[in-house]
Amino acid sequence: MIVISYEGEKLMTPLERAARAAAEQHGEDWDRLPDVNPVSNGELDKAHFIELARAVIVSIREPSEVMVNAAVVRGQASGYTDVVGQHHAMIDALLEEG
Repeated sequence: MIVISYEGEKLMTPLERAARAAAEQHGEDWDRLPDVNPVSNGELDKAHFIELARAVIVSIREPSEVMVNAAVVRGQASGYTDVVGQHHAMIDALLEEG
């Protein structure tokens, strides 16, 4: 298994890296955000950005025709069904890893 870290910090999953990027794009300091804000007072928490990242990843689970064609042209798959299956498996694994 390949393990990727974020700037030498705690190892993060792709979902966590996406959530961190979303928080930073929103102007939030990921390291200062609470994991979960127990009070519904409108303050953001890491859970909010993780769910946001999860929603984006779920929305790109279906590859586009351009993506499928690129994979076939590069010789990484034998056809549409092969590419879609591989893409689904990778996205599903990302979502399960959390």
